[in-house]
Amino acid sequence: MRKTLAICIPSYNRPQYLLELLKTVNGQLNGANKNDVQICVSDNASEESYECVIEYMKSVDVEFIYSRADKNCGADANFLRAVEIANADYCWLAGDDDGIAEGAIDVVLSYVKANPDISVFWGNRIICNKNLKPFMKDRWTKENRSFIVDFSNEDQVVQYFGKLNSTTSLGYLTSLVVKKEEWDAQRAYCEKYIGTIYVQVAQYLSMLKGKGKMMCIRECIALSRFGNDGFYENLKQRIFMDYKGFLAITGVFEDNPKIVEALKGIVRRHYNGIFLAAMAYLNKPDEEEKQTMYTLGYTEKDMKIFGYKSKAAILFKLGARIIKSMFCNFSWFVKTCFITLQKV
Repeated sequence: MRKTLAICIPSYNRPQYLLELLKTVNGQLNGANKNDVQICVSDNASEESYECVIEYMKSVDVEFIYSRADKNCGADANFLRAVEIANADYCWLAGDDDGIAEGAIDVVLSYVKANPDISVFWGNRIICNKNLKPFMKDRWTKENRSFIVDFSNEDQVVQYFGKLNSTTSLGYLTSLVVKKEEWDAQRAYCEKYIGTIYVQVAQYLSMLKGKGKMMCIRECIALSRFGNDGFYENLKQRIFMDYKGFLAITGVFEDNPKIVEALKGIVRRHYNGIFLAAMAYLNKPDEEEKQTMYTLGYTEKDMKIFGYKSKAAILFKLGARIIKSMFCNFSWFVKTCFITLQKV
C-alpha cells in the first residue's frame, strides 16, 4: 500500500550512525502515524555489515525497505536510488549520520497533507555535536514563520535566494521533503548532475523551475551531526567541491541570468572573506581554480588576498575579518566556531 511519507536514507559504511537515526524516527511512531510512514534504506554496497540494522528494524512495527546495491554507484546516484525504492506520495531524504528532530514526523505529515499543491518542503535544523547532542538551532533565513516561494515568479525566486547565506541552505539533505511523482519526472534530466555531490539540489530546483512551489517551514525538522563530513579532506578541496558543484547547478536556470547570479551570490556569501583568507594561508588556488572563482563572481578586490606573500599578513587579515564578523553577526560567529572545532 502506498504511504504518505517515506523517509529515504542513502547509506554507506555507517551502520551504527544509521541505527541512531532510525531510533530518532521510530521513537516518534505511534498508532496515529505509523501507517502513513515507511523507511527506505539504500545501502551503497557497504563493506561493513548492516545486519544490526536489519535485526533492529524487525522489532519495529513500521514498513521497512532495505536495498543493497551490487556495487558502489557513488553518493549522488545513491541519493537518487533512496527515493527510487520508495512507494510513497512524499519522500524525506535523510543523511545516514543525522537524526530526525523530536516531533518532526507529525509536523511534516501535517504540512504535506494540508498543502497538496506544494512540490518541495524545506525545513530548518538543529546543529548537534558529533554525538548528536543538540547545540543550537540553525534557521536558513531570518523568517520565524513558514512561507511559500512560487518558482513561476522570477522576483520571488531571486528574493528568496537573496535571503540565503550558505550553500548548506540549498543542499542540506535532511531538510528536504519532495513530492515523489514530480521528483521521478526529473530523473532523466538530472543524470548530468551526478558527480557534483549535489544532484538532489538539481533535482528539486528542476522540479520547481518555472512552475512549482516550495514551502519553507519554520520548524527545525533535522538533527545535524557536525564533525563528520564524509567529503572533507582539506579546506580548499572542500570549498572547490562546492564551487564546482553549485556552478554546475546554475545550469538548471541557464536561460535566466538573474536567477543564476542570485545562486552564485549564495556561494560567495558562504565562502566569504574569512574563508578566502583561510584558503590563502593554507593552500592558495592555482590559476585554473581562480578562473572558477571569477566565474562565480568573485572580484579582483576579493582575490587580492591570494597575492599576499607574507603568511603573517594573511593571518592578520584573517584575524581582522573574524573579529569584524563577531561584532556584525555574533550568532554566525558562534556557529562557525562550533563547526570549526567539530572538524578539528
